[in-house]
Amino acid sequence: MTQTIKRKDEILGRLNNNPNGFLYRFSRCDDIALVNDLLKLCFGDRSEYGALDHLDDRYLLVFSKGKLIAMTGIDSAQNSPFTGDEIDWTCCDPEYRRLGIITGALSALLQLNTSKTVFCSCYRQPGKEKANLHNIMIRLGFQCELYGYKAFDQRYFKACSV
Repeated sequence: MTQTIKRKDEILGRLNNNPNGFLYRFSRCDDIALVNDLLKLCFGDRSEYGALDHLDDRYLLVFSKGKLIAMTGIDSAQNSPFTGDEIDWTCCDPEYRRLGIITGALSALLQLNTSKTVFCSCYRQPGKEKANLHNIMIRLGFQCELYGYKAFDQRYFKACSV
């Protein structure tokens, strides 16, 4: 068993020992319909943006009573305008927001990450001053930065790094 798998098992063990009864696990290829449904609920149809590609271990999924309620991931930013790793598609069913689910999941993933730089290209809704994940990113120690990116549309994104 590799060190990474041991660390994943340790982190999943801690996450799954929660008072809410949420179940955490990493995504598998056969989760495509569940992931697609949650993405559609939160963002509309995003399948053409690669969010459903390479699902094995890509996302940390959170379930409540068998229903996928949240997901996040950290992925290599090879196809991204950023350098380093990037927080991947992150969303939570509106009925389960403000319970610390995403904060806990991202915190766990950051413990697994070996990259020195992690970016979050947080989408900013038109008319909103802050990006969607702004408060979570600040809680996790991220800061808004203007370095480490190759190209960037400030109307919609803010670069935040840890």
